[in-house]
Formats: sequence, structure tokens, C-alpha cells
Amino acid sequence: MVVSCCVIGCTNRYNKHNHKSFYRFPKKPDQRRKLWIAAIKRRTLNGQPWEPADHDRVCHLHFVTEPSTSIHDSCVQKICDLRKETQQLYAELGRLQEENLRLATLLNKQHLEQQVIESDRKLQFHTGIPSVAIFLWLLSFVECVLPTSRVMSSKSVLLCVLMKLRLNLQHQDLAYRFNVSLTTISDILNQGLPRLARKLCFLIQWPEREYLIANMPHIFKVSYPRCSSIIDCFEVFIQRPGKLTARAQTWSNYKHNNTIKFLVSITPTGAISFVSKAFGGRTSDKVITLRSGFLDNIQYGDQVLADRGFLISEDLANRGATLVIPSFTKGKAQLSAKEVELSRRIAHVRIHVERAIERLKNFNILSSNMTMHMVPHADSVVTICSALCNLQPKLVM
Repeated sequence: MVVSCCVIGCTNRYNKHNHKSFYRFPKKPDQRRKLWIAAIKRRTLNGQPWEPADHDRVCHLHFVTEPSTSIHDSCVQKICDLRKETQQLYAELGRLQEENLRLATLLNKQHLEQQVIESDRKLQFHTGIPSVAIFLWLLSFVECVLPTSRVMSSKSVLLCVLMKLRLNLQHQDLAYRFNVSLTTISDILNQGLPRLARKLCFLIQWPEREYLIANMPHIFKVSYPRCSSIIDCFEVFIQRPGKLTARAQTWSNYKHNNTIKFLVSITPTGAISFVSKAFGGRTSDKVITLRSGFLDNIQYGDQVLADRGFLISEDLANRGATLVIPSFTKGKAQLSAKEVELSRRIAHVRIHVERAIERLKNFNILSSNMTMHMVPHADSVVTICSALCNLQPKLVM
């Protein structure tokens, strides 16, 4: 039989190459035997006091001196000290384990948060959608109108359309990325863009006056408390049309290129509330405003902020609204101090429509030359991009 120490926590065993002293319990049931048993403090499985057997031994590590007639004093003291140290070590080990578990949980949480942030960043770069959660909501909302494909899932179809708008990738590039044919990509875009535009146009709404007043930013409350719209036009470069008539209609003297032109209106908080259909680049801002249906949204008492090119003050006055534009220097040597201050105040708030247009131009399909096979979908493209811009955080707080 292998001789080992019976003290809890001690693993010493007898080894013939390493002689260690082991001591037997006193056999007589006297005070010494009771003190040895009490010092060890062992219990049986049912909680009863432990009684040593004949083969139970205590090693020399639990004695201060060699066992003698006064063995119980040194034995009791040494065993108590060892038990106390063992309990302290177990307590310290438990504390370290709890600390390690807490740190591991914190690191896992930080790692997951970092993964979510990285996923949101990649998704926003490729699609313009600020987060994965919004993408999943958008997928569930438009899945019923997305074109069906035998080789692409609904998620891939939506991602393909959004990547086309955001990055303006060539059809062949998209075909390589999604491992499909060029015809499949063309069919998805030709069918998907109009359907998505019809489904998402509800995100571009003209707000009620009470909502405008309730959410009016402080900068507008001070200067233009009745402002309902800030308008401006932006142009998108297109390839040179083959027909002379189309070439003449889309020529822009301002951009010195063939363009299509859109009117965009934003609320005081920066949300896009109106987008016109596409007009030729040679069309003036006034004509676009009158023909686009923008004036149908104007109510009595509204203020509309615009640039100098929007000469629509009479048309707005007929509807009881007011046009606010910077002052002209025509026929004057210079502006008066009051006119300069007024123009500066207008520019300070009208700059937000430029920021909204900049958001639209972050979709590369609107900031680069649009190919002729995409021009027929221009209205749908601008509608989808405007709806996606309204899913982003508001511009003006």
C-alpha cells in the first residue's frame, strides 16, 4: 500500500528515493489522539467526525519538531497554520478566477462591439446605409418587390443595387463580385431600381406644419421661425447624347457639360422633403421650380429659403408665402450694411441644403458621369438615394 499524508491539501507520498518521515496516530484513545484528530479537522461524507484508520499517517511537514511526548502542541500548531494558509490560497485563487472571468467577459464584449462597429463601417462604405440593423430592416421591407433570381438571394440582390448606387461599379465588376453573368446584373438593375424607388418614396415626405414647429432647430427659431423649406438645384454629369436635340437640352452653360438637373428641398432639420424629376441641364431654376410641382406643397405663411437664381417671389406670394434670398448688387455700387448682414444670416442657414446635396453626391453614381443606359433610371436613382439619406442621422440639431 502506498503511504500518503492524510491531511487535506497535502500530496506527500512515500518514495524510496526520497525518504520522508510519516507518523502514525496515537493508538490509545487519550488526549493526544483527540488533539491530532481535532487539528486535522476532517469530516466524513455525511458530516460526522472523522476517525483515522490504522494505515493513516501524517507527514513530517506538519510538525515543527520531531514527534515526542509533547507532540500534540507542535502538531496542532503546524496543522492549524497549514490549514489557514490553504484556505487563504483557495480564497485568493477564487478571487483570481472571478477576476479572470470578469476580464474575459469584458474583452469578449469589447471584441463584439468592435466587430459590430467594423461591420457597420464596411456596410456604410459599400452601400451608404449607416448600420447592419437598418440594412436588415430595409431588406425585410423591400424583399417583396426585389427582382427574383435563381443564382442570387434577396440579400445579394439588394446589396448589388445599393453597391451600384454607392460605388458606381461597372456591371462587369458587379458580375465578378457576385459570381454571376453580366446579363443577370443588367436585369436586376433594370427591374430593381424602379421597384425600389416606388417602395421607398414614402421616406421623402413633406411634413405637417405642427411637426416642423415642434422640431425646429434653435438657429431657425431665432431667424426664420416660419421656414418650411430650403431649396436648391444640383446637376449630374451624363455622357454626351447621340441625338442633337437631347444634346442641346442637356447642355449646361454653368457646368460646360451635358447634365441633368434636379430640384431638392429640405426641412429645417436637414431631411429631404421633396425631389423633382430630372430636367435638362439648360433648364433654369425658376422653370424647374414651377414645373416640378414643388409649389403645390407650399401653405399660407410659409417661408422658403433659396439662392439668387430662384426668381419665384411672385409665385410664392400668390400662395401667401414668402421667398427669402440674398440681396442683389444689380444697379448698386455695393450692398448696404443691413443687406450684407441679411445675406450673411441667410447663407448661415441655407448652407444646410448644400450639406444635404453633399450627402446625395456621396453616392458616386450622382457624382460621376452617368452612363446613357442609366439615364432612363435617373429619377429612380435620385429617389432611392434621397430615401437612404433620410435614414441617416439628421443634419441640424
